[in-house]
Amino acid sequence: MRGITVMAFALVISCGDPSSPARDVTLGPLTFSIAPDWDRKDTTRTDWTSSMFTPSDNRRYESLTIIRSRRRDSKNMTLEQLLASAQRGLRDVKITNLRTVRTASGLTGAEISISFKPEGVAQTYRRTHVVLAENDKMFVHVIYTARDPDEEERVLHNVIDSIRVGPGDRS
Repeated sequence: MRGITVMAFALVISCGDPSSPARDVTLGPLTFSIAPDWDRKDTTRTDWTSSMFTPSDNRRYESLTIIRSRRRDSKNMTLEQLLASAQRGLRDVKITNLRTVRTASGLTGAEISISFKPEGVAQTYRRTHVVLAENDKMFVHVIYTARDPDEEERVLHNVIDSIRVGPGDRS
């Protein structure tokens, strides 16, 4: 699990204007809303699949990644503990929020907010990483990262508020 969580932190994509009208997109059995002007790039590996969306203009250096990953043995750690321990690999990391979450569609999980300095970058970035339990086999990671963040994190919350599980590959 730690490897997947660290990998999830390494994947960063850009996000545009959160006020743009949204469109529904899918990733496996997941459906969620994204602004229509974001380009999509998918990556699939043995144990995870991700969708990346990049706007044409990204002045705020925002990013959003949605990842479906297989659940691993967590050695009896809670999601909150797993998220907190995964931050150790980041430079100058400070945890600013750690809480349990529940989406409108009933998915449960944990959310962590941090500030950190990416390797080779002088500026501080902020990241919020939400992990949701899709089922007993799969996690959903939704990761918002920005150098100049939207203080309300509308991009992240638009996805979290709209995410739902439907028919499709649930393994």
